[in-house]
Amino acid sequence: MKIKVLILLLICTSCFKKNGYIIKGKIKNLKDSTKVFLFDYKELKVLDSCFSLNEEFKFIGKTKEPLLSGVSFMIAKNNFNIDFWLENDNIIITKNNKKELNNSIFKVTGGELNKISNLFKESLKDHKKNKTEAYLRFKKKEINREEYDKIIDKFNIAALNFFNKYPNNYFSISEVISNKIYYSKKELSSFYNLLNNQLKKTEKGILLEKYIKTKKIILGDKIINIEASDIKGNKVNLSQIKDSIILLNFWASWCPPCIEKIKNEFPSIQQKHPNIKLVSFSFDLDKKMWKKKSEDLKIDWVNLSNFKKIGESITAINYNIEEIPTTFLIKHGKIKKIIKYNDDLLSEIELGIKN
Repeated sequence: MKIKVLILLLICTSCFKKNGYIIKGKIKNLKDSTKVFLFDYKELKVLDSCFSLNEEFKFIGKTKEPLLSGVSFMIAKNNFNIDFWLENDNIIITKNNKKELNNSIFKVTGGELNKISNLFKESLKDHKKNKTEAYLRFKKKEINREEYDKIIDKFNIAALNFFNKYPNNYFSISEVISNKIYYSKKELSSFYNLLNNQLKKTEKGILLEKYIKTKKIILGDKIINIEASDIKGNKVNLSQIKDSIILLNFWASWCPPCIEKIKNEFPSIQQKHPNIKLVSFSFDLDKKMWKKKSEDLKIDWVNLSNFKKIGESITAINYNIEEIPTTFLIKHGKIKKIIKYNDDLLSEIELGIKN
């Protein structure tokens, strides 16, 4: 009889792991009726919320695919965001007995991806420490750029070695995609070949394959179509804009250099070159922030977004966007100039128009 009960319990537990998640929090000093939020980092939206009771909180739900998520709450007027991977499993969040109030006092266990994430942090903690110290020393001008880059390279090599050792999970492929600019196409291809077919067919697998196969866009190339929504929600295709000269600007509302470029240089372009068709493409995730900043900047030209991060955007891959702002001068459907942040936008445009 005991054996039958045990087998039944194992079957139920296994079924639950496939069908949903339970997140349990046991947080010392968490007051009753504190509102706790569960949110999705990718979409920047709240998935669920609850109120604490007896220093505990609980979420029950189901996710179609693993998500980089977090819970947020207040303790002693301090707001905490605890990051973890949300997957259909039992996940436990606890607070240790340390008195300091910072995110390091929390521990997340449960779920295969959180195990991998914790293992990654433990395996690279010395490299991470060296990287942080190097950044501070570089800011103080105690080391030069070459010395700083060598330390960063060591961290990136150690990270890639870890991902190659543990390739078949959402954590590793997500980290590789987010940091793809630090690796060669050959290194990325080697990692991709380690993935199983299931991961290759996911959105992230398809994105990585696309990035590996996409050639770097150069002057003289034909434009690649962008299909996105404008500020009013209308679908717009870049290929359907027939103006002979187009200025395509990649930006985001959270990017100070982008805002500076639009605010200080675009009015002069509109005044001196009214025949140029202005098109902006934003990498914002938050539609409200994008709209508000667009209104603040008085953007009255074609303004598009797909609400994807640079690291997860097909458009960013097609146009090889590794930093913003980046601006393309397009003449008769071909790339005439690729203009970076430090370039004088008006001078580069006038040079491109003449040639």
